[in-house]
This record gives sequence, C-alpha cells and structure tokens, in this order.
Amino acid sequence: MDILKLFTREEPVAGLEISDDFIRVALLSVNKKDGFTVKAEAASEAALPEGVVSDGRVSDSAALAKALGGLLKGLKKSVRYAIVSVSPADVYSKIFIFPKSVSGEKLEESMKLTVGFSLPMGADEVYLDWEKTSEDSQSEIFLAETKKTNMDGFLAALHAAELKAVAAEFYPMSLSRVVDCRAGETILAVKPEKSGTGFAIIKDRSVRFSRFVPYNRENPEDLAEEARRIVDFYESNAPNYQREPERGEVVSRAAVIGDGAAVEE
Repeated sequence: MDILKLFTREEPVAGLEISDDFIRVALLSVNKKDGFTVKAEAASEAALPEGVVSDGRVSDSAALAKALGGLLKGLKKSVRYAIVSVSPADVYSKIFIFPKSVSGEKLEESMKLTVGFSLPMGADEVYLDWEKTSEDSQSEIFLAETKKTNMDGFLAALHAAELKAVAAEFYPMSLSRVVDCRAGETILAVKPEKSGTGFAIIKDRSVRFSRFVPYNRENPEDLAEEARRIVDFYESNAPNYQREPERGEVVSRAAVIGDGAAVEE
C-alpha cells in the first residue's frame, strides 16, 4: 500500500462502522475552495443478520464479509481502504499523566514500561496504540487496547471483502471528532446498542473516560442512574478537583446518539 496516495487523496478512505445490528459506510470529501467544508460523496448501510456480530465480537466472519461485499457494491464507488469503528465492549482505555518534562524518548520509554506493567492484558495479546491528548502543565496520554482474538475476526472479514483497514478505533473516538462540543466544554456522549450502551466523557475532541455497560432495554432508568454515576466519578476524579474542587471540571450536558438521530439534553 502506498501511504502517500492516502494523504494526497489519490486513494479514497471510507469510514466503516460495524455493530451487532448493522454496518455503515461513508466516503467523505473536502471542498478546499469552500472553506474546507466536508460532504458525503457516498454512504450506505445494511442490517446484519442475527448472530453475525454479538456483544461486539465477530461470530461469523464469512457472513460479515458477505454483508460487507454487498454494502460496498451498493456504494457505487470503488473503495479499497477504510477506517473501522467498532464497539467499545472489548476495548480497554485509560489516560496516563506524566510531568511535562517527560517528553521525546523519555516519554516513549515511560509508555513502554506502562504497557509492560500497568495494563490488564499482555502486550503480545492485544492491539494497542496511544496518543498525546494534552500538554499544558503536564503530558496526558490516551491509550486504548483490545484483544487480538477479537479484532482479528473483523480483519479477516475485511480481508475477505477485499477491504484493507488503514486504522481501527472504537466508537467514542469516532464520536469525539463529530459531536458538537465547544472549546473547553466537557460532555457525556451516550450511544445505545443492541448489547448495551457506551458512555464516553469528551472534552476538546478527546475521550477522557469510556465505559460500556450491558443492559436490559426494558429498564431505561438503570441507564440514567449509570450515567449519573459516571458523571459523578469523572467530576470527582478530574485533575483539578483534588487541588481546587470549586474549579473542577463539570459535565455540562449529554448527547444521546441513536440510529440516525441525535438528541441532546
């Protein structure tokens, strides 16, 4: 793969969402002459048969590959590469904080030690990556990992559908780039799924906290209570709270993202 073609847009890269219920694909373009506005060149979605993906894990790679192939044909655009967004059900994520003086090679070494000693799964068992999300008085590093055995099912289906994954991420990271969030504002993003609900605290286009909760759809009050617990936990553990509680972060609102609609309150 010639990575340069991706950055020069000679090779289109689609966004692909895979959940228990459906698969969705979108191909976006940027109009540089019109203030770098973004528009969807093509988009398509399809329901997945029951049991193809269950609880965020691929149960039938062949059936998923078949569904992906049909979806791409309906797109009426040739797509070979995609950024894949999957459920957070089997993703572990955490923010690590280092002094600002720890940078460059020192930061790389610190993260290697963190990966080796501070994560719930061994580095050889997972796909993981990390990025710097903030650098004011300290360096904040956001890390995410998922088991190879889980992700390999998605990759096998993509390969069978002749689609290559440029990158993979979980829903909260995808939402952090598109949800309406003002500079400095902290919000709670809520995304219900068939197998449960994903909660994410987002600030300045970065995921600050993520949790996936299996639930019974017949008891929505349980979700409201879970949301309150998550907000209380985050606000009481935000960096400024321990030093100056009155200046701590406050989650100002919630954005509930559903199938084809967003409701805020």
